[in-house]
Amino acid sequence: MTNQEIARKFEHLAAALQLEDQKKFFFQIRSYQKVAQVLRDLPQEVAEIYEDKKSLDGIEGIGPAIESKIIELLTTGHSKEMDHHIGMVDPAVFPLLDVNGIGVKRAFKFVTLFGLKADHAVDELEKVAKAGKIRDLEGFGEKSEQ
Repeated sequence: MTNQEIARKFEHLAAALQLEDQKKFFFQIRSYQKVAQVLRDLPQEVAEIYEDKKSLDGIEGIGPAIESKIIELLTTGHSKEMDHHIGMVDPAVFPLLDVNGIGVKRAFKFVTLFGLKADHAVDELEKVAKAGKIRDLEGFGEKSEQ
């Protein structure tokens, strides 16, 4: 797995935990968001570092708990804990997080209200917006729709 792929997994985990219980998982969410950025900025692939050192010691933001998740991802391609939490969220939520101005709670609301599907969530949301259906939602307006 590349740094980008692992970072994406941590971003999805943070999003899933926000939906699950943002207050309960506050510190984990922040840690996962931070490690995602650290991995994206790392000049070397974490897989290479682990292969060389058999450890990820010394990388900012990677403590023992996060290290074990990364090692599990590198060695098996999966993380049971991450897959559990991410699997509790409709997969259509995640592509919407790449749209500027849409956070996890808005993405979840759009998916729930409009029945968006993962493979076409962004395109479907664009059609919904062009049809003028977002501005009428509570907490949204014409600016949000744009």
